[in-house]
Amino acid sequence: MRNKADNNQDSRLRELFKASRFDAPPSPWFTKKVMNRLPRKRARNLAWAEYALYGVAGIITAALGISYTVDIFREGIVRIGDIAVIATYMCAFCAIVFLCLSPWFRSEEELPMK
Repeated sequence: MRNKADNNQDSRLRELFKASRFDAPPSPWFTKKVMNRLPRKRARNLAWAEYALYGVAGIITAALGISYTVDIFREGIVRIGDIAVIATYMCAFCAIVFLCLSPWFRSEEELPMK
């Protein structure tokens, strides 16, 4: 069974922890030391296949989108559904290009240490 003195000490201790709480200053050396101790990143052996698939997907998406757009203009009638399909082709093409180019535009914090 607890008495009031123990409860009072607990609350005082809790207040001391809250009062002395502070954030440590940022240390860029800490991150570099930790990253240097990690094992080396393995070489990406299948990167060429990944980029080849991006290229094929981009070419196919662009070709289908252009073909669809040309057919719409030949027909002479543009419907709301046609605009939605063209927008879908454009979004898919932009997503493929983003996936292909994003590894080259990563910030320094995201890059692994060498």
